[in-house]
Amino acid sequence: MIKRIHSFIDRKLGFKELCRYGSVGIIGSLIDLALLNILVQFTKLDIYHSIVVAFLCSVIVSYFLHCSWTFRVARGATRLMVYVFTATFSLILNVVIMYFFMEHLNWWYNYAKLTALLIVVAWNYFVSKVLIFKIRNN
Repeated sequence: MIKRIHSFIDRKLGFKELCRYGSVGIIGSLIDLALLNILVQFTKLDIYHSIVVAFLCSVIVSYFLHCSWTFRVARGATRLMVYVFTATFSLILNVVIMYFFMEHLNWWYNYAKLTALLIVVAWNYFVSKVLIFKIRNN
């Protein structure tokens, strides 16, 4: 009975896929957060340049993990371009959210980053599921 319920949930809601997406998201978030802190603490980059570099590195790693493991689709130029376009929007959203919390509410950049991550992750899953990784391999 439990196996049938799990199978139904997985077929209808993509539970395994959602778990894989979450795992890749955690990996990407850890890369983003760790690299952000390394860049802020050990380089002369300002906070906003550090945000961009860290975010882009995590996007690259996430793209390849999503293609090969989460959604199991072929990598391609068109898919990569759409991914980069949506990641650019996500980056803008990320910077705007962090700017708001850091500059207007005087939050520490790590708190602002964690808040931005929660919002951007929801956006990214929706776009990834509906637009980027919708077409599967045959």
